Amino acid sequence: MAYTTIDDPTNYFDIVTYTGDGGSSKTITGLGFVSDFLWIKNRDAARSHILGNRLFSPPIIGAYAADGGSTDTTINLSVTADVFSYIVFNEAIKAGYDGKGLVTINLTVSNNAKIGTVRSTVPALDFRGFPTNCVLGCTINSGSAVYGGGGAGGNGGGWGNVAPSGGDAGDSLWVDKAITIVNNGTFAGGGGGGGGGAGWAPTGAYGMGGGGGGAGQGYTAGFGGSLSGSSANVSAASNGADASVSSAGAGGGGSSKDGYTTHTAAAGGAFGAAGGGSTGSHTSWAGQGSSGGAGGAAGKYADGGSVITWSTAGTRTGSANDSVTNGVGILPYLSSERTDFLTYQTDVCTEINSAGFKVGADNVVNEDGDKIVAWAWGDASTGTKGATLAVNTTGSINSRIKPNTDSKFSYGTYEGTGSAATIGHGLGVVPELILIKMINTQPTSGFDWTVYHKDNTSSPETDYLVLNSTAATADNTFFNDTAPTNAVFSIGTADVVNKDNRHYQFYAFASVKGFSKMGTYTGNANANGTFVNLGFKPAWALIKKTSGAEAWQIVDNKRSPVNVMDEVLRPNTNADEETNQGGGDSIDFVSNGFKCRDAAGQFNDANTYVYLAFAEHPFVSSEGVPVTAK
Repeated sequence: MAYTTIDDPTNYFDIVTYTGDGGSSKTITGLGFVSDFLWIKNRDAARSHILGNRLFSPPIIGAYAADGGSTDTTINLSVTADVFSYIVFNEAIKAGYDGKGLVTINLTVSNNAKIGTVRSTVPALDFRGFPTNCVLGCTINSGSAVYGGGGAGGNGGGWGNVAPSGGDAGDSLWVDKAITIVNNGTFAGGGGGGGGGAGWAPTGAYGMGGGGGGAGQGYTAGFGGSLSGSSANVSAASNGADASVSSAGAGGGGSSKDGYTTHTAAAGGAFGAAGGGSTGSHTSWAGQGSSGGAGGAAGKYADGGSVITWSTAGTRTGSANDSVTNGVGILPYLSSERTDFLTYQTDVCTEINSAGFKVGADNVVNEDGDKIVAWAWGDASTGTKGATLAVNTTGSINSRIKPNTDSKFSYGTYEGTGSAATIGHGLGVVPELILIKMINTQPTSGFDWTVYHKDNTSSPETDYLVLNSTAATADNTFFNDTAPTNAVFSIGTADVVNKDNRHYQFYAFASVKGFSKMGTYTGNANANGTFVNLGFKPAWALIKKTSGAEAWQIVDNKRSPVNVMDEVLRPNTNADEETNQGGGDSIDFVSNGFKCRDAAGQFNDANTYVYLAFAEHPFVSSEGVPVTAK
């Protein structure tokens, strides 16, 4: 029997390093596959970790020049299940379009599928980027829809201030070339968020906070705004209501005391409508004026209306902007150290391709002279087209996943219901590490990265870790106290993993002999530290103390090509790389695992640790070839 099924780990996991030049665009090469999951970190400066994946909402893959060509091509694309931020140009590239010759692109949305977006700053359906020699068409069948995102409600105001405005809603469609649309379904811009209510101090004895504005209707909808705090013994204001795809959220009520009451905050807008402005105002006892927040702008059903021919008008809710006003394709990303929602920017990662990726001018990925590292997961066998996002119906909630059953890595999205549920992961084996993060617009406080690890405790399904925190293992029902299976993992009712009408991204991993391993070890608090047998020579390791507070640690063989290895990056902070520690907090990578080289707490005090590791080379290949020591 072969020792491993993966002789060349770089077909599935690889690392590149580069130096930023501060330019508007920089091409990074050295990967042997199109990255499905790309993690970038500036080593020299306190910059955010950038975690993006291609199939969730991919960046435009190289807009080609239209230089003629002799072959006519027709690409027929289809959406039959709910999806986020569908970028047509990317899907055409994966279907075989090479940007040359007369190309006809047809997209059909059917089977009651909905195309939406998790952010109001990007469209649900993006038809931009094609050369002028393309013929574009889109058909929306009855029961299907393209919905913009709803705006968040404004937070309540304090006394003597103008309350925050509601958030602007998102558009349903962006186009920049001539297109013919047959619409037997619905295009609708999102609803704007309602303005927050005004606060008041009617006497010098106490102050009264305003209510939160209601969220705008959308797919996905916004969160309601948060109330503003009041003095003790004042009947508190209330939060604005969350919206849904079915309705906008109501504004929160005002606070009250001694017959004084602050005004109710405004409701969010329905599809295609602006959020309400909270018009009430107060003059406090010392003359301070306070007023309610304005409503957020409505989303448009189309941007680029002048180039659209509506063969069948169908339902179009909201307004259209005739001019083409919006910019280029962008890669949405999360940051491992932050609790906030999915971020969209135009100058971070601008392209993922078959050999690497491109970055823009943002200092987080391209600061002049800074050393930067990128860790990538993918599959060389998929070539430039990549694999396809699949709908998994195994769990009680449908998930949209891209599983790799060779490398035992899967990632995807699901929509929360607020009720305990199961999620299909597609690995075909029991996942040993799962990361979950909400990706919608969130309250100011945000939601953590929730981590399941098979060796976290003796009953790991009852406990969790937090990727953006140094905290030790804690108990909760985030995983519904139910162990994952070879088909599904379980989630409880907590908002951090399962809030109704909110969307989540997950990454799931399982060990592959000779390629990857998840496990645990106990430190010995000795300079001759604990040895951890992996069965392969590691290229990368993520390590976390579970029985006490300690940062997460990432070490790899590209930043630390020789032992002793002490170049450490930490996912729970944006801090730059910790280096040259003089033997403290360090490890060695060896031919069959890693060995701790000090008594310090990051890797080897007398506590329990968990890890995720990927191979540079198996200890013995399928051909019986042993690895050399580092």
